[in-house]
Amino acid sequence: MLGSHRYRLVAPVYDAVSLERPFYQRGRRRAVDLLSLAPGHVVVDLGCGTGLSFPFLQAHIGPSGTIVGIDTSEAMLAQARRRAQRAGWDNVRLVNAPASRLDAALADARVSPGGVDALLAVYALSVIDHYPETWDQIRQSLPPGTRMAIADLSLGPHPALQPLWRLLCALGGSDPNRRPWQPLEDHTHDLRRQDYLAGHIVVTAATLDPRPPARQTP
Repeated sequence: MLGSHRYRLVAPVYDAVSLERPFYQRGRRRAVDLLSLAPGHVVVDLGCGTGLSFPFLQAHIGPSGTIVGIDTSEAMLAQARRRAQRAGWDNVRLVNAPASRLDAALADARVSPGGVDALLAVYALSVIDHYPETWDQIRQSLPPGTRMAIADLSLGPHPALQPLWRLLCALGGSDPNRRPWQPLEDHTHDLRRQDYLAGHIVVTAATLDPRPPARQTP
């Protein structure tokens, strides 16, 4: 959740300072659960960071599945790589790439876009640059029927709590006004949403609709 310019320094201690256990792990676990993963599935972890979602994904997909972790910070990916090596997860493929270049990242991971079953983005889309381009890439790259889950941050509806949520978002470099789950409401079906911490964490999952046919030129 920290701004990209600070990732290199904070990566070794990110898991300890990110408030994962007291605040944010619940939303992460729920997002993974809402993906409805099964053994053998291929899941993209967009903005995977240090790999905090990996244990929960592995519990669903098993050794026959594949995790493609994509992140712009090589320092964060180094921590994710260590996590996978310590756990003996040979099915994790890590790619240093911006989220807005999903096609290229999948090619680097030797995964066909049509073979992706699910995409997860946890506390990532409110931080990354080029967010509109990222959503366009997701829509253009992944096949209809791909299950998607987004967990991200908001100021919530309670004014008394908003100063605290604003502070935590500022410390992490998150934009609490971005509402990155909204595109799921426009281009998907089977939408499910759950809020935590009085609306500070928003977890949304849905299934990607078919793309509209390209307009024919006369």
